[in-house]
Amino acid sequence: MKFHHPHGFHRPQRFIEPLEARIAPAVIRIGAQGMREDPRDAEYIEQGALGTLFFVDTSTSFDPISQAVDSGASSNTFYLRLSAGDKVYHFTEANGYADVPPNDSPLIFVKAGKVIAFFTDANNNNEYDDGELTGLSLGANASVDVKGEVHGDIVTNLDERGTAVSADDTVRMTGPDVLIGPKQAIAQLSVSGGSVFGKVLSGGDIRSLSISSGDVEGVFAGAAAAGKTFSFFTSPSVQGTASFTLGAGQAGASISNAVIKSATDRIEAGAGGAGAIGGSLTNIQITADNDGIALLAGAGGAADLALKRVSGGAGGSVNHVLVAGVSDFTPNSEGGNLVPDANGILIRPGVVVQAGVVIQAGSGGEGLNTGVGGAGG
Repeated sequence: MKFHHPHGFHRPQRFIEPLEARIAPAVIRIGAQGMREDPRDAEYIEQGALGTLFFVDTSTSFDPISQAVDSGASSNTFYLRLSAGDKVYHFTEANGYADVPPNDSPLIFVKAGKVIAFFTDANNNNEYDDGELTGLSLGANASVDVKGEVHGDIVTNLDERGTAVSADDTVRMTGPDVLIGPKQAIAQLSVSGGSVFGKVLSGGDIRSLSISSGDVEGVFAGAAAAGKTFSFFTSPSVQGTASFTLGAGQAGASISNAVIKSATDRIEAGAGGAGAIGGSLTNIQITADNDGIALLAGAGGAADLALKRVSGGAGGSVNHVLVAGVSDFTPNSEGGNLVPDANGILIRPGVVVQAGVVIQAGSGGEGLNTGVGGAGG
């Protein structure tokens, strides 16, 4: 069931997507309000004939993406369909739209591939406000910069259906192969304005990742993402569950060239398919994590006689990892004198010992009697 917007704005139900025929890269300006209102500014719901329709209202639209993500229980959820070259600028009092070189600083810049950017109008004012970018769905080999926080998940579940036509694109939320497959890689993802209040889930390799000034719940590639839940709106919304299928002999998804301030959970590469090598972790920097973190390479795939794989795959490797920020409570640390506790173990009174760091290469896959087990990473 579709609902009308409580803030009084109304737009007829749409069967044709905004900017469906757009070819040239778009410049989209959002967030100007009140006395700062700008005729170039895109609102979530445009009034009458004013403005170009950039945003898609998931509660009144019947396109495949809206049908996949809209729960029917909220009326303040929207998305932008973005392609290579598109830029979204956010108005601020200090810098305006920051859309004039050399101060060209878009909120979202898609360098390659396709991206669906999801928004929740949290205060129902019909204008973008900080904190209302609530998720990203990425197509294959997407490259995107975000200069702001993402208040939700980033997932490679944009299904382009193998066509050059955007109108039939959808996002997979449930069922088999939600993450599309091992070719659904992230070429480059940068979130430089704060945290990702959710997970990064990728079907394929994550080749470049920067969340340099904030936290992320976790980063999972390939089989490591399977079973993880996600959503794209802060209002009541459809919750997705990542699923992933990897064929025999296919290597696990790797994570490389990552700079992350901190992670709540873990950074984990994917296991390999039957008889295949696990995903690796390479050039990973954790710059300020103070509560512990796990960095896990993927396990090698086990042998499978039915798939004609008699030997297990090698475990994924871990190379060039730096973890900073975890507290060190050894005797030369600050924090008071060591004293024995009731069991005679030396502790620092009043100090809560933080969780540590786990860095683990992937285990080798189990082989059959006629083959061999895979080497550890």
